[in-house]
Order: sequence, then C-alpha cells, then structure tokens
Amino acid sequence: MEKGLNRKIPALYDRTEGCSFPVYYRNHYAFPLIGKIFSFDNDEEVDLKFFPEDNNFWGKDCNYCKMFIMSYIMNEDYVWLVMDNNPDGKGFMVEMVKYNINTAKAEFSKLKFPRSGNNVVSLDPINPDYIIYKGKDARLIRTKVF
Repeated sequence: MEKGLNRKIPALYDRTEGCSFPVYYRNHYAFPLIGKIFSFDNDEEVDLKFFPEDNNFWGKDCNYCKMFIMSYIMNEDYVWLVMDNNPDGKGFMVEMVKYNINTAKAEFSKLKFPRSGNNVVSLDPINPDYIIYKGKDARLIRTKVF
C-alpha cells in the first residue's frame, strides 16, 4: 500500500475533490481520472490507450470529466472496465470497455440509466463479459455486453 501511495500522481488531482480515491482489483489499482492501472508488486503499468488524455473537468467537480473509472477486473490479457461517461449531465451513461492489453484494442458497450435510479453496475466476477445491475423492480439483471 505504501508503494502505491508514494507513486507520483499527476497534478490533475490537485484540482479535484472526492475524485482521487484509488480503485482496486487484486494486486492492482487505478485512479478514476487517469487512464493507467498500476501494480503493487512491481513498476508495471497498464496504459489504457483509449482513455482521453485531456480528461478535463470544470471547477472542482469531477462529475464533468469525460471518463471516470468506477471498477475493473483484469487478467493477463484483458482489462474489463465500468466507466461513468456523462457528457451531458442529464443521465447516467455507463460505458463498459474490454481492453486487450497485448494489442491495445478496445471494445465498447454503453447503457444509459435515469439519474434517479439505482445506478450500481458491476462486472460479473465469473465472466466479465456480463454486467449485473438492479432493474426497476429491484431484481438483479445479468446482461451480456461483450
């Protein structure tokens, strides 16, 4: 943990409130506004090439950034990510990305939820090509996205 906290973080986080918490998966972590996944075990980084370099936001509110990493699952070949993609602020656009670490190719899938609903979307830990979320009637829905 100390190694991760001592890593040099871009100045982008100096201008944010509530956006600098890391997102963890096993022995890796990512910062929501930076398109990289870091290892706790070594200096290895996975550079998410599709991530916007100018992930700008206005003021101190990270709700207006172009992409925000909410969660991810990874293995030696792929990273599956759930991301908030909210360019208009009117709805909750969840974008799932399947990123090939070896070829740097990405597949995208999107779902839009109303702002008032329960917008928690999780990758299925058994098969991350599926997502799990609550429907309007509070039942769990499992949907194939890749």
